[in-house]
Amino acid sequence: LALMSALGQGLFFLLPEFMEAKGYPMWTVRGGALVWFVLGAALGLVPAGYLADRFGRRRLLIATTFLSMLSFYATVFSPHLPLPIFALLCFSTGGLMNMANPIGVALGQERFPNESSLISGVLMGLAWAIGALAPWIVGQLATIPALGAVGALAALGSVNIVAWLLTFALVDHEST
Repeated sequence: LALMSALGQGLFFLLPEFMEAKGYPMWTVRGGALVWFVLGAALGLVPAGYLADRFGRRRLLIATTFLSMLSFYATVFSPHLPLPIFALLCFSTGGLMNMANPIGVALGQERFPNESSLISGVLMGLAWAIGALAPWIVGQLATIPALGAVGALAALGSVNIVAWLLTFALVDHEST
């Protein structure tokens, strides 16, 4: 969850520079693109709860983290797309990136039902605090001329790969 938090915070930090580098209109640079990501995050939580109950939290976390990785890199490496298509890409990326948080917290609380406050504090508060280092790191990477905002976000995407690999180490509590 700390890695997924880092992914989101780093992306949101560099989003204006990224949108400008991609050549999108100034209203997207000044917050329009952020709205697409946030709407995707908010609306993605609705099916996440249903899908987690139907297919299992661990399986859904593995699937959404993988799809988040694909969607994130598609967003970063896509050429200049027509605005409605790029908006849908941002919307889906926001949804997939942010599904990990409630699913991960629910998984932790399911695993340790008598420690729900501790689990919530660690999986939400501590994960967010650790993820808060990402804006500083990607900000420094973006100052490297060879990378810029796009290269810095591409490097940041590697945390999604690590997060996805780590999801396989989670215990499947539903089958124990």
